[in-house]
Amino acid sequence: MNEALSMYEDANEVISVHGYIFPIKRKLPESFFIRGTDCLGWGTWKRGWDLFTPNGAELLDQIRAHKLEWTFDFSGSYPFMKMLEKQADGSVSSWAVRWYASALLKDKLTLYPGRSLIFHNGSDGSGTNYSGDNALDVKLSDRPIVLERLLLEEDKNARKAFIGYFRYAMLWHKIQYRIKSVFQGRKG
Repeated sequence: MNEALSMYEDANEVISVHGYIFPIKRKLPESFFIRGTDCLGWGTWKRGWDLFTPNGAELLDQIRAHKLEWTFDFSGSYPFMKMLEKQADGSVSSWAVRWYASALLKDKLTLYPGRSLIFHNGSDGSGTNYSGDNALDVKLSDRPIVLERLLLEEDKNARKAFIGYFRYAMLWHKIQYRIKSVFQGRKG
């Protein structure tokens, strides 16, 4: 991550670099860019963080005005709009969804590794918006990422891989929720 932060320090198109990648089953490039950003295992520069807009309602209005709802929700695969709406009305406290919205609205890129260098322990029971599952747990890479300077553009195939992962994760989450509801209903 430090090498990537140095490499892209002067690339204003890049808002952050990540050491974490979702547990995507598809083969990914060694590193790649996706529009927007995320909140797991990342680093940025002052110039990147200066683009953060804390006002969720303002971000929501801008996303709607620019007709970016579908893009923001990764082609309907994850309900980021719903999360931002809840953040804006005060029912969810998430700086991460505002960070992602801020980056997307500025058309900024984030560099991701093709293999995770950071383990996210989603099953430890902590975190403000912890959902109680281990969907974000990954196997750590046993070798470093070979970093090469990339064209400053989103990798469309990697974006499709994110969409596939989000669709699978959301489906699995719904199945688990329904099973849990059925069993809780039988106990009551």
